[in-house]
Amino acid sequence: MLFRIYIFIFNVIIWAPAFVGGRIIEIPSQYPTIQEGIQLAANGDTVLLAPGIYREQLTLQAKAVTLASWYLTRDDTSYIRQTIVDGDSQTVINIENSVAFPMCIIGITIRNGEDGIFSKAKFNISHCYITACQDGIDYEDGSGGICRHNLFEHNEDDAIDLDQAVDIIVAENVIRYNQDDGIEIRLHEYKGPQLNYIIQNNIIYGNEEDGIQFIDYPDTSNRVFRLERNLIYDNAMAAIGCMSDGNSDENYEAAGIPEPIYLINNTIINHQCGVAGGAYLVAINNVITQSSITAMKKVIGNSIVTNNDFWANGVDFDSCNTAALRNKFENPMLNESFHLMEGSPCIDAGIKLFIWQGDTLLNLLAEAYQGAAPDMGAFEYLPESGMGSQSMGLNNFQLEQNYPNPFNARTKINFRVESSAFVDLSIYNTIGQTVKLLYSGMVTPGEYGVVWDGTEESGKQVAAGIYVYRFEYGNHLSSGTARTVQTRKMNLIR
Repeated sequence: MLFRIYIFIFNVIIWAPAFVGGRIIEIPSQYPTIQEGIQLAANGDTVLLAPGIYREQLTLQAKAVTLASWYLTRDDTSYIRQTIVDGDSQTVINIENSVAFPMCIIGITIRNGEDGIFSKAKFNISHCYITACQDGIDYEDGSGGICRHNLFEHNEDDAIDLDQAVDIIVAENVIRYNQDDGIEIRLHEYKGPQLNYIIQNNIIYGNEEDGIQFIDYPDTSNRVFRLERNLIYDNAMAAIGCMSDGNSDENYEAAGIPEPIYLINNTIINHQCGVAGGAYLVAINNVITQSSITAMKKVIGNSIVTNNDFWANGVDFDSCNTAALRNKFENPMLNESFHLMEGSPCIDAGIKLFIWQGDTLLNLLAEAYQGAAPDMGAFEYLPESGMGSQSMGLNNFQLEQNYPNPFNARTKINFRVESSAFVDLSIYNTIGQTVKLLYSGMVTPGEYGVVWDGTEESGKQVAAGIYVYRFEYGNHLSSGTARTVQTRKMNLIR
């Protein structure tokens, strides 16, 4: 019941980049440093950063402010990469436990920190790019909030580190190419009210240890974990690994963690182990494929595994004593963006209602499934949108000529996609050097527009001349599956 209430609140509250009330304190036009703006702000104020590189270590305390780039007020994603807070190898943003909720961070690049963010209080973070830190975000005792629509990549340890008592929603993020785990969760001793960890609709791939790692400690804590509709693939070790006694070095021990872990409608592809461990793990409606060693190892105790599809794994079950009911062992027929194709045995093969220990686990998402029952895996088969039998080719997207062209200060690049996929949109000069990455991440079917203001990554204006924008569409599988690429030229005049 607690999860039902929590999910309902998450889906009906509108939390999006929009300014509501308070003063806007502009940096650097009003104050030269971000920290000075934060100190002079009151509850409800917004500290708005103009594009540029700010070499500061920030401390937030005693009030709730919004720290944002011009993306907040102009709805232009290019400002995210242009607005950089660089920690110079120290923690970039320190959030003290006195901070009021909701404190928000929206639309900035956080880089080069011991931690990108170190927090002891709840806060919301959205549409940020977090890179080249030790931990991207280190959530400590009393923290949490909502972490949504962010890109974490190339951090030296974990993208997201959840320590001590944390209550959190991690949703719709791309977490990739980090040198340890995508998400690391430590189950330190805790005896208070139930803590909920909702990890939902994320794309987690290419990390050098686990996609999600649980690290257990001797006691049984009052925590519940819900992992739902995540795409987890191509991580070096386990998609979901469970460790014991504070050990974070994955050794595939597959610890019998007693806290409830609900694993619902995830797509798990190409790991050494798919799911390693869990003594109270409920796996429903998942697709687990291409695990070189085993799909499930030592899933034991009170666990249950039902209505999943296992395919092309070294072995499907290793040392599991859990109930395994109504599972399939057939090719799920996934296309290059990991959606089910027409004719997949996973369509309408999931279970739509499951009650476990008195808690209704399914039918909690606002999104409705198609057909008689939900599909297996992270994505519903949607034939009306073109996801299914279509190949991932040029007919799946349309890249338009930028407008205006030629242009002087700003130009807009529009594209349309018919299937969900990873896209990269970059600017190059005529000798093939990268000028700027405008967008990188997952998109769903629809039309998009990205603005380029004639600057390189550092925010410096580039010279007049001919430039090329390159659009890549497809996936990032390390197996070498090709991506579709299209380029166009544009003319910048000064």
